[in-house]
Amino acid sequence: QFKKEYPLRQSAYQGFYEDSAQNIWFNHMYTGTYKYADGKMKRMAAGSELFINETSGYAGDSKWLIWILSDYGFYNYDGREFTAFDFGKSFYCVDVVEDSEHNYFFLTWRDGFYHYNGEHFVHYSEENQFINDNVNNICEDSKGNIWIATDKGITLFDGTSFIHYTAREGLSLINGQALMCMLDNYDNVWISNRKEGVNVLDQNRILSITANQGLVQEGGRDFAVDENGDFWLNSISGIYCLKPEYNDSILQDVRVLYVDEYNGLSGSSFAMKGVLIDSKRRMWKGNQSEVNLIDLNSFEFSEKVPEPKLIWLEINEQYYDYRNFPDSLTP
Repeated sequence: QFKKEYPLRQSAYQGFYEDSAQNIWFNHMYTGTYKYADGKMKRMAAGSELFINETSGYAGDSKWLIWILSDYGFYNYDGREFTAFDFGKSFYCVDVVEDSEHNYFFLTWRDGFYHYNGEHFVHYSEENQFINDNVNNICEDSKGNIWIATDKGITLFDGTSFIHYTAREGLSLINGQALMCMLDNYDNVWISNRKEGVNVLDQNRILSITANQGLVQEGGRDFAVDENGDFWLNSISGIYCLKPEYNDSILQDVRVLYVDEYNGLSGSSFAMKGVLIDSKRRMWKGNQSEVNLIDLNSFEFSEKVPEPKLIWLEINEQYYDYRNFPDSLTP
C-alpha cells in the first residue's frame, strides 16, 4: 500500500490514469497530484508538471494527450503546454471520453455533458430536455451507441436521440442513481449504484445481482474489467470480483467473490473513479487514507470465511455514527 502523507479530510485517492509511458497518475483533492513511475512515487507541488489546483482526475485519448479534470474546467497537456476548455460555467468535471469516431464527450456534474466533433460543441442538459445534469460516466458498445450513467438512470444515445432506462423500466436503483456503467464482451450493460446491488441490462432483460448472489454490501461505486471479462467492483465495504457465466452469449449466472484483508486488502470505503487495471495487470484502488496495489498476475482468493463487521448503520435512509453509541441503548 501507499500510505497517506498528510492529514486527509472527506476526500479520497481517485482519478487513476495510465499514460503512454506506463506511468500512473492519480490525485487527492487536498494533497495534490501523484505520479508513479519507475517504481517511485512523486507528489506534484503547485507550479510543477501537470499540477492544476482542485484536480479531480485524469483521462487520455488516442493522441496520447493527458486530460486534466478540475473544478475550473477541462485541460489537455501534449507534453509541452496546456490547452484549456473553458465553458464559462462552474461545475465539477467528471471525465473526458473519446468514442470510436474520435468525438469527445465532456462529462460534468451540474451541467450535463458536452459533445465535441472536432469543430463544434453541442450541450445536453436538463435545460434542453436531457434527463439529468449529473453525468457519472459513459461507455460505447460495438454498434457505436453511447450509454450514459446519470443520477436518474441509464440513457442510450445513438448520436441523435435518447432512450432512457430508469426504475420505471425495472432498474433497482435508489433514487434512480446509476453511478457507473460498463459493457461486457456481449454488449450487456453492467450498472452500479450506491445501495441496490448491480443491474445488468441483457438485451431485453434486466438482471439484478444482490445479496442473493453474495454481495455483502448491496451497492457499488466503480467498475474495472480485466482481460478475462471479470468485473472488479468498488463498494463501501471492500472489493468484489463478479465473474459472469454465459451460454451462447446469454448471461446465465454471476459468481461473486469478496476481497478483504485476507487477500492483502487494506482499508475500505473505496472511492468513486478509484480503480484502474493497468497494462501490467496491476489493480489500483483508492480510498480515503491510502492506495492499494494488487498484482492480478499472482493474486489468489483466500478460502477463509470473512468475519462480519459493522461499517455502516442507516435507518430509514438516515446515517447514524454507531461508533459513538453507548454499549446498550434504552428505547
